[in-house]
Amino acid sequence: MEKDGFHYIVLLPDDMREQLRRLPANKKQWPRDFHERYRRLHAEFTSSKAAFVAWARKDRDRRMTRTAKILLSYLVDCLNFETSRCDPSQQTIADEIGVCSRTVERVIRQIVAAGWLEVYRRGKTATNFYRLRVTAEKLAAISDAQAARWAADDATAGPAINSNNRQCQQDAGCRK
Repeated sequence: MEKDGFHYIVLLPDDMREQLRRLPANKKQWPRDFHERYRRLHAEFTSSKAAFVAWARKDRDRRMTRTAKILLSYLVDCLNFETSRCDPSQQTIADEIGVCSRTVERVIRQIVAAGWLEVYRRGKTATNFYRLRVTAEKLAAISDAQAARWAADDATAGPAINSNNRQCQQDAGCRK
């Protein structure tokens, strides 16, 4: 979902969240139109989470190290569709991805500087709240860079693939 020049992961709208509070826990008892809209939005949520992680993995910004991409992917997994909350503690993040909490602090700053995340501090003892978002310009740059890499790969890989195929066809031991 794009808003104000940023791409966000699709979440449950506020009006539906309010309705959800009044509905029974058993989804079979929900009104049909609400249930269909909920399922459609949840499918969009799942696909937008996957797209967000895929874009982050393609980011060649030097601040987006392997650890940064793993941490960002973990935060995407922590995002709750119904509550829109993403607020794991730094110690939980550290335990889950196998690094120390100081590394988590440093890497979160890198991810924020790279433009993938906003952090809202909620005091010294409460966990931070994380908002996953990226600028539309950054996504366009990633897409352009990816297209350029594919074009370069096509230019260099074409003849090698053809010559391998001809060699394979000439080889008596080759099976299709």
